[in-house]
Amino acid sequence: MKHKDVNHTLIWPAVREEPNRTHSIVGTTGTRQRESSEYASSEKCPLNVCCSAYGFCGTTSDFCGNSTVAEPVCDGNSATKKTIAYYEGWNLERSCDTMTPESIPIGGYTHLNFAFLYIDPDLYTITPMAADQEDLYSRVVALKKRKTDLEVWISIGGWAFNDPGSTVNIFSDLAASSSKQKTFFQSLLSFLGEYGFDGVDLDWEYPVASDRGGSDADFENYVTFLANLRTALDSAGKDGGWDAEDPWIGSIVNAHTNLTEIALAMDLLWRNDIEPSKVVMGLGFYGRSKAGPCTASAGILSFTEIESILKDSSRGANKYYDSEAAVQIITFDSNQWVSYDDWESFAVKMDYANSHCLGGLVGTHQNLYLYAVWVEANHH
Repeated sequence: MKHKDVNHTLIWPAVREEPNRTHSIVGTTGTRQRESSEYASSEKCPLNVCCSAYGFCGTTSDFCGNSTVAEPVCDGNSATKKTIAYYEGWNLERSCDTMTPESIPIGGYTHLNFAFLYIDPDLYTITPMAADQEDLYSRVVALKKRKTDLEVWISIGGWAFNDPGSTVNIFSDLAASSSKQKTFFQSLLSFLGEYGFDGVDLDWEYPVASDRGGSDADFENYVTFLANLRTALDSAGKDGGWDAEDPWIGSIVNAHTNLTEIALAMDLLWRNDIEPSKVVMGLGFYGRSKAGPCTASAGILSFTEIESILKDSSRGANKYYDSEAAVQIITFDSNQWVSYDDWESFAVKMDYANSHCLGGLVGTHQNLYLYAVWVEANHH
């Protein structure tokens, strides 16, 4: 789960090919003890965060005083039990650094998500993100023949799905309407059965966020939506169980994979008794910057594009490592900078995930090959 994204994963059998496999909804349960103080005793703040003496909510010492949260502690390799990757259907439109389904290095993965499927804004049925991607579905699912324990899912939504336009309110409207949900559930089950996908990832970015098509009602409606989906799956005879901007941004731009902020996000989970084995840490093989020549996506430089800048002497690139944030930073072209992760910072994040008993890792879209190489090298 990403820090702001609300992604839930639903797993069930491929209806035609594997009728005896069970499915489940990955959720969050567990127990975790929290110490209290005069700062942390208030019940006015959501998510069990602290209320300061001045009536503000937060999790740092300014709000909590000397209060601490008991974090999970492990000494093992829990984070490698589940390794999830996303395959971007639109990557074949790039001028370089493309990857066909057949060339995906699946050896180190346990799960592969096809990104993205959309929801029709008029019919509330599953629809392709782009018509020319339809032939990719069966090709991606066919990878299970090469690796029989691989799970292949679809991911519905994504950032652009909640951009201003005809789909901006779809998730919010769907979560608020039982009739729309019924149509959606029927379409979803039909789609998964037709192609043999094993599960679905709901990438809603973001519930409640008014600037992204959300509403306050999403807070409760999303939970009801998932419960209704659970009921729909059970009614279909599929047995299973739970398995698991803002004014505070400020004027300083931090790394988008800053470990200190990851720790703050995890703090909210521990405060609310979230079982760490149900949490999967995301690893980004990209940085936030101007569009690169291959990915050609505003705000994105892929790992290979960043490495190319470092190798090009004409770009005047300098590289720094921020040990506290566990990120690499490069400056280039006299007035540009980008933060990103490489093997050194990934190792630190892997140690964090293992030491906190997390249930797995998920590699974001930009470079499946490098992610696969890294996973295999670090899998125990």
